[in-house]
Amino acid sequence: MNSFSSLLDIYYNDLDKYLEVFEERRKKIAFRLKLFALSIFLVSLIFILYLIKSNSSIDSIVAVAIIALSIYFFTLRLMTKSYKKEFKEKIIKKFISHVDKELKYTPDGVFPQSLYILSSLFPKRFDRYRGNDLVVGKIEGVSVIFSDIHTEYKTKDSKGKIHWHTIFEGLFFMADFNKKFYGKTLIYPDIAQKYMGFVGQFFQEILKKGELKLVKMDNPAFEKEFVVYSSDQIEARYILTPSLMEKIVKMKRTLDKSIYISFVNNYIFIAIEAIDSFEPSIFRSLYDITIIKDYIKVLRFTVGLVEEFNLNKKLWSRL
Repeated sequence: MNSFSSLLDIYYNDLDKYLEVFEERRKKIAFRLKLFALSIFLVSLIFILYLIKSNSSIDSIVAVAIIALSIYFFTLRLMTKSYKKEFKEKIIKKFISHVDKELKYTPDGVFPQSLYILSSLFPKRFDRYRGNDLVVGKIEGVSVIFSDIHTEYKTKDSKGKIHWHTIFEGLFFMADFNKKFYGKTLIYPDIAQKYMGFVGQFFQEILKKGELKLVKMDNPAFEKEFVVYSSDQIEARYILTPSLMEKIVKMKRTLDKSIYISFVNNYIFIAIEAIDSFEPSIFRSLYDITIIKDYIKVLRFTVGLVEEFNLNKKLWSRL
């Protein structure tokens, strides 16, 4: 994996001619959006003052604010859609190809639903499946695939209104683990006893068929952060070596995000909440070092998983 400084050089030097063009375009869009936001604010303020003077209900005032915000965010998406798409095609795609020529980036691509289901991490049936920023290829001979995804299920209230609820939103990663699993092992954040509601139902769904059992691990630091379920307790302990558990704990503490991991067939699946891979900000300079660090952080992390978990080494004999 390229060093942090070498990735910075790629971004600043190899892509500079593209960055300059997109930075000018970004500034123009940001300026127009700020003017539009100011206009919406002033018009809304006039309406709200009129409603207050007319002794209108608070619901009317709230409605005006909601409409104004809706118009602004709709315009924001409309004005930035083309820019973001071209930025990913011209900048992110070239950046990733510089990092590793065997990695193919598709801005509108999404992690396959069939593999999401195969992971068994989120058994809740989804009604909406979305995603982007798909990366597919090989890292040191190991096949990988990852993207941002957002899965949701819907409910209806007593009035028939539909409400959408997030099942998972974040980065979803899969790689060959160089080992065939006869069972299924799932690792979750240790939240089962801390929350009720959806999370409680979630764990009930995992265990309801009796196929998976709680596995106790001899690692206090790991058990403080995670809970393990498996269809084969011996295999689960064989997979989760002391070294691997330490690496997983390190990953959790480094990212400070909720992490879900499963071992199914000969694959490892890793889902990390609240990571949005390569979305450009319209109100921050493309030369802002913190933005570049975010891009590099995602790349180094996902590519580094292969090295971190020794997936590129034949340490695991197939059973």
